[in-house]
Amino acid sequence: MASLGGRPQPGKASTTYYAMSADQQLSEAQRVLDTHITSSGTGRCLECGTCGPCWRPKTRERDTTRAFTRDEREAVMAYADKLARDEAVNPRTRRKRETVADLVAFMAGTGVRINEARNLRWDDMDLEASSVHIRGTKTRASDRSADLAGMAGRPDEEQGGSIWRRRVVFSSPHHLNEPERVWDQSNSAKALASIIKGSGFRWATPHSFRRTVATLLDQAGVPIATIADQLGHTDPAMTASKYLGRDLIGDKPSVAEQL
Repeated sequence: MASLGGRPQPGKASTTYYAMSADQQLSEAQRVLDTHITSSGTGRCLECGTCGPCWRPKTRERDTTRAFTRDEREAVMAYADKLARDEAVNPRTRRKRETVADLVAFMAGTGVRINEARNLRWDDMDLEASSVHIRGTKTRASDRSADLAGMAGRPDEEQGGSIWRRRVVFSSPHHLNEPERVWDQSNSAKALASIIKGSGFRWATPHSFRRTVATLLDQAGVPIATIADQLGHTDPAMTASKYLGRDLIGDKPSVAEQL
C-alpha cells in the first residue's frame, strides 16, 4: 500500500492496493491482518486458523466438582487469619484482610452463597441460638434459618470481634467511614479467590466452601433434606446429585436386599 512514514497517507486511497487483482488484494489483506493478530500476542494466525498448531486453549485449573477436606478448609481459614493479624500494613489493607478472613470463616462454616453473606446484617445473627437468618432470593427456600455451628471459635460481639461491631456484617473495607455500605460482588469475590489461591488451592473457588459444607454434613450422616435446608435448596434431590454426586431416583438393589 502507498504510505508515508509507514502509515497510509491521510485522505488518499491506496492506488497500489486498488491496482491489484482480487486475489492479490485478498493476499495483502491476509498479510496485514496476520501481522496485527500475531503481534497482539494471541498466537493465532490466518494461515493455521484459530485451532491450528500455534494456538493452544488456556488450561483451566479450577475443579468445581471438588470439595475441601476438613484439613484443607482449616488451612484456608488459617492463611486468611494470618494475613489479618499482620499489623505492619495500613489501616485500609488491614480492614480488608480482617473482613475477608471473617467472610471466609462464615462461608466455610455455613455454606451460604457469597451474595447472601455480603448482604448479611447484625440483626440477622443470633449467636445464643447459633443460627442466622439468611435473606436469600435465588429460590423459594433461600430465605431460611441456617446453623452457625461451623462458626465456633469466631469472634462475637462481647469479645469485640471485627465483624460483629457493624450493622452490615461484611461492610465494604474500602470505605472506612461507611459501615453500612455493602461490599460489592466483584471485589469481595476477588478477595476470596486471592485467599484461596494464596493458601495453595488453585483448583478451588469461593463456591467450593458451599460444596464442602454439604460434603462434611453428608459424611456426618446428616439427612439430605437438612443439608438442602442449610444450603437453601428447594429440591433435596438437586443437593444430592449436584453437590454430593448421589442419585436419589435410581435403582437401589442393595437396599432392597436388606429389606
